[in-house]
Amino acid sequence: MKKVYTLLFFSLLTLGLWAQGGSWYLGGIVGYSSQNSNANKNPATTMWYFGPEVGTFFNENWSAGLVLGMDGMSQKDDDGDIMKRNLIKPNLYGRRWWSAGDRLGIFAGLDLAFGTGSQSTYDENQEETKTDVSSFDANLNAGVAYALAERWTLLLKFAALGFSSETQKMSGQDDITTTTFGLVADGNVTSNQFIFVGLYWTFAQGN
Repeated sequence: MKKVYTLLFFSLLTLGLWAQGGSWYLGGIVGYSSQNSNANKNPATTMWYFGPEVGTFFNENWSAGLVLGMDGMSQKDDDGDIMKRNLIKPNLYGRRWWSAGDRLGIFAGLDLAFGTGSQSTYDENQEETKTDVSSFDANLNAGVAYALAERWTLLLKFAALGFSSETQKMSGQDDITTTTFGLVADGNVTSNQFIFVGLYWTFAQGN
């Protein structure tokens, strides 16, 4: 957890140095989904995501931002819990912008995310086995932004090329590391979605 706080501090410091004279904005997404089945024991899966975001345009061509990604998942059936998982996954990104009209802009971006958290699995007697989880993700992406009003912007982003690495550590056992690389390998690195839609409010306009 200390590593996450250190990363957040230096990321915000870097944003501040880049953004002298630029504009600042707030945004992000909240997500929730639930899936149920009438199969044996009625398994159900619930997933949620919360991603508040702060960013800056330090000139008309370049922007950068920080997303405090937090997500969780739980699975259960009629016998009780099967699995629970919670991660904190801050995401630092940079974007290159091109104007496509008075209200429309297009961009290409790079996202980097560092995650930490835990996963618990439960046997038929509801005994818990806990695993520490850490991850690193990198993703090239592109998107468009449309200015709804002077301070409000709607953004659509889609993934292009991604790399993901996750390590699970369990006491007394060897670490398990899973890596993925390829076209749309990781989707959006903070929410594992291919398409990301966000709403942004500019609270400080640049010189």
